[in-house]
Amino acid sequence: MKKCGGCLPVVAASLFLALAMSALGIWFLVYLLSHPGDFSESEHQEFFLGLLMYFGAAALLIYSTLQSMGNQVEYDDFSLIFRLRRGEERVFSWNKLPQKAQLRRVATGLKIRFADDGRECFLSSTIYGFRKFLRVLRDRGLVP
Repeated sequence: MKKCGGCLPVVAASLFLALAMSALGIWFLVYLLSHPGDFSESEHQEFFLGLLMYFGAAALLIYSTLQSMGNQVEYDDFSLIFRLRRGEERVFSWNKLPQKAQLRRVATGLKIRFADDGRECFLSSTIYGFRKFLRVLRDRGLVP
């Protein structure tokens, strides 16, 4: 069985990026508030909207990183075992997949490459990523 997901360097890099984004956003917000005469009213509104989106992106990055931290995916040629950090385990087996698609490990999960059209689907190590992955396989008729 090969394992992937929950990779500590990727988690650390994601958290560092999110914290750096947050620090830069806070610095810019302090600068904006301490120099009120430098910008017009419409520029203030645009900057605040941009900062709101910026902080939202940082929060989403932190949330998604923490969600996938303890999850792990194990796989071989005929099965996929998805282990959640809560102790939940989902096992998925297939028999046609090795001929129709290839699995390969990437830093934060798995990628499946379909032989017929060369398209790829990413399996992240979150439960939502697993459900999306199964939906793609069902849509292609690879699983019941």
